Parts: sequence; structure tokens; C-alpha cells
Amino acid sequence: MPDYQAHIILFNDERYHRCNLRSGQRLFRHDHLVGNSLIGTLSGVVEDEVLDCGYRAPFGGIDCTRRRESAGAVLDLLRAASTHARAEGIRDIRIRARPGYFGPNEFAAEFVLLNLGASIESCELSLGLEPWRYRTPEEYLAALQPAERRAIRHGLRTGMVFVPAETARDWAGCYELLAETKRRRGGGFRYSFDYVMMLRKTFGKRIAMHRLIQGGDLAGAALVYRVRRDWDCVAAWGDNLRHRQNRVMNVMAYQLVCEAIVQRVSIIDTGISSVSGVPDDGLVQFKRNIGGTTGLRLNFLLSLA
Repeated sequence: MPDYQAHIILFNDERYHRCNLRSGQRLFRHDHLVGNSLIGTLSGVVEDEVLDCGYRAPFGGIDCTRRRESAGAVLDLLRAASTHARAEGIRDIRIRARPGYFGPNEFAAEFVLLNLGASIESCELSLGLEPWRYRTPEEYLAALQPAERRAIRHGLRTGMVFVPAETARDWAGCYELLAETKRRRGGGFRYSFDYVMMLRKTFGKRIAMHRLIQGGDLAGAALVYRVRRDWDCVAAWGDNLRHRQNRVMNVMAYQLVCEAIVQRVSIIDTGISSVSGVPDDGLVQFKRNIGGTTGLRLNFLLSLA
């Protein structure tokens, strides 16, 4: 029998949706099988006749069981899912697609959606690190520009310690630092502390908080979700301004890549670097400097009328 859960990313997981579900909303899931073979799944949350794949998440996307599925199979999956959705009274499907650096299935999904007449609702710049390219931390450092290598080595020489948040107090301190980082950038933290802890309780170590400690002080923090067995997503990260001269964020990126190499994580999504289509060039440059690959975060709307 096919495994109906192993291929589902965290943001399409029914448990994730139930943490966000509101009155008047319901879950939808279509598993596409050919004979006894599970090809993939389209799932999400339905509200007002619209199916949202990636509801209240950075992205959703189509979950295929194979990392290199044929475009024809993705087309058949989406057609079958559309027929199923239409039968349940769904008028439109919104798919918050994953950036292309997650693999060839993302380009197949874009190809299929555009040729089925889907419109693009929004487009943001997204950057991701690719630890699969490096066998060791030394190879990662060697791939960076000299200035970036110097920044990381300078930060490492200060003795910052990379450790996980373990106690409720650890998590609360990290949350406050991340919220302060958001405020400095003119925004707000979209997640409440209680919500983050609910996800942690639901998904365990797949919801991780990493810390950089400098002389007993919290210098930096990163909230990271294990989206799939070998995919990570940085939900939020930030630094303490008192330690910025020690290049905290550069060191954090280095430590996340080091951990990913050990755990055989292939992708670390570092999030969008634009807001409402306006790029944050400083943020884009920082992520490129630490080895980030550029992709597009596209939201598609497919009408079933």
C-alpha cells in the first residue's frame, strides 16, 4: 500500500491546517493514484468556494511522491484534483507555489498551471541555501567570496556558541528577539508566541529554535521548520544589535548550513526578500553573499468555472 503521508510537506499537513483553521473553513485533499501507485497530492483549506493550497504558510505547492515527476503526471494530477474540487463546489484553486530551487517538480507545476490558464496573483523574490552542494563546512566556506569568509571567521573567533532553545524561557527570549527584529524592519511578527509553541507541541523537533550565545547574552536566533525530511524553512531570524559587529547573521547562516550538512538537509529556504513586489536589495545581497540561490515565490489562481 502507498504511504499517504511521507510526501506531504509540513505546510500541507492536516495537523498544520488544524492549527490555523477558523469557523466556516474546511479541509480538502485529493490523492492522485494510477493503479496502485500514488503520484501525489493536492490539499489545502477551503473558504468561500476557494481552495487555498498553502493556507497561512509561506508556500504550499503540489506534493509529488517522486522528486522528479513527469510534467504529464503533474498535469493529470491537477486535472483530476480540479474535477474533485469542482464536485465539492470549489470555484477557484489558489496554489502558493514553492520556488524553483526546491526541484524540477516546481517547474513542472508552473508549466502545467500556466498552460491550464492560471493567473499569477503575486510574485516575490525568494532565496534559498543549497547544502546538498557541499560535503563539508570547509567546502561551503570555499564557495563564498573572500569578504564573506572573513566575516564568518571573524564571528567564529568571538566564541559565539550555537545551541538549541530547550526551556520555555529559552524560547520566550528568542521569540522576543525575533519580534524586535521585525519591529526594526517596520513590520510585525505574524506568529504569536502561543502559536509557535502549539506548533512545537504538535510537530516536536520539526519546529526548532536555534540560538547564538555570546558571553551569556542572546546574540541571535532562528526559528526553523523541518518542512520535509530534507527541506528546512527559516520562518524568522534576527540578531541583537549589541552584537552586530560580530557578524551574527553571517555566523548563523554558516551554523545552519553546517547542521544541514550533518543532517543531510538539501535545501534551506531563507524566505522572501521583497514585499508586495518591492525588493529589499540589502536583504537580497546579504542572502546572495551567504550563498543563496534566487527563486520566485509565485501565487497562482486557477479558475474552475
